[in-house]
Amino acid sequence: MSPTSNSTVTCFIATVISHYNITDLPDSVVTVWTVIAIVNGFAAPLTAIFNALIIWGILGDHQLRSKAYNILLASLAVTDLIVGLVAEPLFCLCLVVLIKGLGTPCLLFAVYVLTIAFCGGMALCTLMMTSVERYLAIQLPFFHHVQVRARRVMFIAIAIWVYLPSSMIGLRILLDNSQTLKKLPPLRFVLGNVLVTIYCTARVHITAYFKKKQPAAQETQKQQKHRIKDYKRAFALGVLVLTSTMLYFPFIIVNIVYMFKGKEATQEFELTAIHISITIVHLQSIFNPIIILKRIEKIRKVIKMKILSHFNEH
Repeated sequence: MSPTSNSTVTCFIATVISHYNITDLPDSVVTVWTVIAIVNGFAAPLTAIFNALIIWGILGDHQLRSKAYNILLASLAVTDLIVGLVAEPLFCLCLVVLIKGLGTPCLLFAVYVLTIAFCGGMALCTLMMTSVERYLAIQLPFFHHVQVRARRVMFIAIAIWVYLPSSMIGLRILLDNSQTLKKLPPLRFVLGNVLVTIYCTARVHITAYFKKKQPAAQETQKQQKHRIKDYKRAFALGVLVLTSTMLYFPFIIVNIVYMFKGKEATQEFELTAIHISITIVHLQSIFNPIIILKRIEKIRKVIKMKILSHFNEH
């Protein structure tokens, strides 16, 4: 690496990078950062394209956008689109600047941290709301039919997106000087959302399993089709939740280890583990639309028809 400075740099938002002299990094750290930058560089455009297709397909079809479940999926795609368009390119650029020895990209990293905190908060909230929506659809179908409307869900989603991620960003900045305290609010937020999401999803799958084995005797063919659709949506949600939990797990573990280890953590661990775990979280944004396209046939068909009609027009 090229020399930049012989002292550490104090950034607006403190990062692991700012605690070390970046002119004297182990070769293993540079190698890991290079691989991470390449992965994020390739993933960013694919993430943006896949999620743009999901949004286009759902919002461009009246039947799809009239369902609360689909609105939440479109909302999730919006957060993932921002990750592909903004967060991943910024993260990649920060690593390139560090690898090339061009300085410490404090401003770039600050914008990235705020962006990924906002997107991460929105994504977790949306997954939680989707799991609650499926919980109501399976556990309390009459209440869901009467009270859960796409417009209401959209307004609730916007309110939660504005409040929770903004509060998390505010706490992240206020507690910036404490390496331990600044990790507590995001960690509690992530764990809380994950627990609620897993609980609702588990209850939905247990109920769906028993109802599938013992269908109602008076159930009409139309009701049976509707019930099967609900179960398919619940299964798609289960795959999304399982994938998200697996991809967030390394991030949670690394932060817990870092909180308890503190100053005992090695330089290589701090400079590689957190960046690897963040990259794994980024990959959630490309897995989500792939799962949606794979598991929800209606959305897949609408997008396919739109693409074909678009090319036929030209």
